Amino acid sequence: MMEQMDSNFPKLPLRFVLIVPFIIQVTITVALTGYFSWRNGQKTVQSLAMQLSREVTSHIEEHVYQYTHIHSLFLKINQANVKAGNLNLESLVNLERNFWLQTQLNERVTTLYFGSEEGEFVQVNMKEEPKLAIRSDFTAPLWKIYQLNEQGNKTNLIKAEKYDPRLRPWYQAAVEEGGLVWSPIYLFADPPVLGITPAIPIYEQQTRKLKGVMAINLTLVQISNFLRSLNISPSGRAFIIERSGKIVATSTEEPPVILTNTVSTRLHAKNSQDIFVRSAAHYLEEQFQDLSQVKDTQQFINQLSDRRQFIQVTPLNHYPGLDWLMVVAIPEADFMEHIHANTRTTIIVCLTSLILAITLGIFINQWISLSIFRLSDAASALASGELDRKVETQRIQELEILAQSFNSMTQRIQALFHNLEKANIDLEKRVEQRTRQLQQANEQLQRLVNIDSLTQIFNRHCFDVSLDQQWRICLREQKPIALILCDVDYFKAYNDFYGHPTGDRCLQQIAQAISKTIQRPNDLVARYGGEEFAVILPNTDLDGAIYVAEKIKSQVKELKIRHIGSQINQYVTISCGATSQIPSPTLSSEWLIALADRALYEAKEQGRDRLVAKAGF
Repeated sequence: MMEQMDSNFPKLPLRFVLIVPFIIQVTITVALTGYFSWRNGQKTVQSLAMQLSREVTSHIEEHVYQYTHIHSLFLKINQANVKAGNLNLESLVNLERNFWLQTQLNERVTTLYFGSEEGEFVQVNMKEEPKLAIRSDFTAPLWKIYQLNEQGNKTNLIKAEKYDPRLRPWYQAAVEEGGLVWSPIYLFADPPVLGITPAIPIYEQQTRKLKGVMAINLTLVQISNFLRSLNISPSGRAFIIERSGKIVATSTEEPPVILTNTVSTRLHAKNSQDIFVRSAAHYLEEQFQDLSQVKDTQQFINQLSDRRQFIQVTPLNHYPGLDWLMVVAIPEADFMEHIHANTRTTIIVCLTSLILAITLGIFINQWISLSIFRLSDAASALASGELDRKVETQRIQELEILAQSFNSMTQRIQALFHNLEKANIDLEKRVEQRTRQLQQANEQLQRLVNIDSLTQIFNRHCFDVSLDQQWRICLREQKPIALILCDVDYFKAYNDFYGHPTGDRCLQQIAQAISKTIQRPNDLVARYGGEEFAVILPNTDLDGAIYVAEKIKSQVKELKIRHIGSQINQYVTISCGATSQIPSPTLSSEWLIALADRALYEAKEQGRDRLVAKAGF
């Protein structure tokens, strides 16, 4: 039966048998390799693009937070200066000079002003041309606006008109809130542009009577300019909107306000001329119906005809009155440009390899076919009786040489593989050794980044990072977090009497003594700065913080380090300020530091070598 099938099957040329299957095999292999590479690339692309989008938007979110935080920080510093008696609100000249100097510190803070409960007002405006605006008992009910020279001194009177700071939105918002607040967007008095104002009320410390409100102007144009300065991507867009959908600022050149017949109208994001802003706004409206439902950061993929757009929306509500949404929209094409280029290169390489492989295969098969044809021809000649060719001798000799060559080649391949295995083992050992060296270098680098070189405990950088992380964890779990700030009493006198090398050894001993009091793995002891130390205690209420602080004070006293310059004890002592708070979204870890610092200040004011604890609310 098999013999009959073989007799019916057409006889194929040797060249066809060798060449055609080789071409089919190479073609299928290259095609399957290219297809699976393309499919895996598609999956990798989306994952990579989403990751890059998250990183970019997180970077932008951090920049926006820092931008808004600077203005609030300036106001808090001024409020602290008033409490400390370093800023006299009764003297408009003193306020004018301080505001002038502060506007020189940061280019983002261009306008600083203060309005008193009696209607007095002073403002320094460094935007465009330097100006000073004053309303006093002598000018009321007018305010007078002067030019300022390079030294901050007023020169020419620009204009005078009616103005009462107590009737302005920023003043009323701060009084109503009773603390730091961001006003609603409104029309500024001079120049008449739309903007928003972070403001903070100033009270008498004893009577809590309102003395006035301090504020900073921030125009919508300034915020837009800041967004334009961020490096997003070639077609990426960042814009900030209110919950109503109206644009606060945008990274495009499009103004957030439309002027028609001298009437200004706020631009809604879905009516933007920019396709990326408009499409992102429409998509968010479809997803949420009401933008007030956006409570936390969310990420979406919006399909725009034949392309996709990655959208991330993040609430910006760090301070009272500030309730915005930051939207970052990045087209997928911005991430895909290099990937598409690599895909095209891969396809070209595959096709080139296929052509070269087929060409080389045909050449090799032709050469093998010719050799076998010559052997077949010699065998045929021998069969026909041509004995002079000595076919048998040549045939035996060629097979013997082929066998010897094959065996020799096999031995060489075996030796080559043996050498290759040995080389691989050596390479693995070197890679393992190199990996250990890199791990040791990374551990050393991590230690240099996080460890204070003098005291060998954690440094301020590690403290800031750890406090922010533990604050977020306790916020999520709604558990208390405690903070203890410690200050070595009369340490300057210690350094002056014993010398700095002895002072350094004193700090080292105190650091190790404090570290011994900490038992839990998440607790952290850090050098806060100079002779100050800080202790972070997650999941700890105020009683627990007091217990640890008292234990720290005892450990330091047990060191019995002589201190002749101390006014309270013959040995080195410390003062401690402790606090505990269950985090809330309206507070930050900086509030916890400020509360502990206030407790430490009171401990030193009450005579040092003591603990003062303050509970949060």
